[in-house]
Amino acid sequence: MRKNKFEAVAQRIQLRFHLTGLTEEESADYIRHQMKTAAMTSPLFSDSALQLIYSATQGIHRLINHICTYALYDAQQRGSGCG
Repeated sequence: MRKNKFEAVAQRIQLRFHLTGLTEEESADYIRHQMKTAAMTSPLFSDSALQLIYSATQGIHRLINHICTYALYDAQQRGSGCG
């Protein structure tokens, strides 16, 4: 947004806010909640997998979603569970 080609857009944005990442515990809770919302009744990611996801994402929602989505796609292709 700070580049000249985005200057017109930046001028129209009146409020800016920087979101920090979730904690490791919040990240695990977020993943579990998303799985529950998707009607998954048993855990798909082991505790060690949740720790690895947090390490790779530092709690950034978009990155958590990206990694989990690709992990689920990969598990489905391999015909196995996650974790």
